[in-house]
Amino acid sequence: MDINYWNQFYTNNPDIHQPSDFAKFVFSFLKSKKIKNNLFDLGCGNARDTVFFALNNIYSHGIDQSDSVIKLDQNKNNLDDFLTFSNHDFTLFNFDSFDFSCPIIKYCLYSRFTLHAINYKEEDTLLNTIANQKNLEWLLGDLCKCPRWKILNTYYMVKRTIQKQIKCY
Repeated sequence: MDINYWNQFYTNNPDIHQPSDFAKFVFSFLKSKKIKNNLFDLGCGNARDTVFFALNNIYSHGIDQSDSVIKLDQNKNNLDDFLTFSNHDFTLFNFDSFDFSCPIIKYCLYSRFTLHAINYKEEDTLLNTIANQKNLEWLLGDLCKCPRWKILNTYYMVKRTIQKQIKCY
């Protein structure tokens, strides 16, 4: 991931506020399935989607490598318990060890416009990282522009069961 590019991008574009259509879609999906999970926003950027989930009472943690955007995001945080951020490489993040300070232990990983921004090695690292997380229940993502998987403009909703099988929606 080109951290310098993203630092510059978010420094020059600090005021994108509306949640993405994908975030609205995911929230509608979670609500319709009565899913009560915490949420990690991988590569949260300016946090417009992370904030949207927190405003809808989903404990949300935004992760981004861009230190400049995380500083901007932390200044937006008036949602106390529902919204936190960390400056970290999300491909190596130990999701199971994060404490959301709430009784829900299961979580989902939300990824919008993320997979295209990392190289194949980072993608493999992320997949290996999440394969070892026992409290991960859902992967919620947008595979827009993901040439490695030869998929364009496709949403994926994947539930991992206790037997580590998956069911796609």
